[in-house]
Amino acid sequence: MHLDPNNLLYPASLAGALLQVKNLEEALTMLALYPDRTEGLKHLDAAILSLGDFDTAEKLLLKAISLNPSI
Repeated sequence: MHLDPNNLLYPASLAGALLQVKNLEEALTMLALYPDRTEGLKHLDAAILSLGDFDTAEKLLLKAISLNPSI
């Protein structure tokens, strides 16, 4: 499953997609590039916590931040 940023109208939709997409790394990458980062990041905690695997979650979050340090 690949996320299409054009189909995600609201950050809440993006957060929902983060919880469902099989490629979470791709989803977090897309979140890092989301135009309204502040709004999108409000939903990031729930997506990260849903992983349950905090080591993986931390790595993915660091990758998202490395792609866009302004988040």
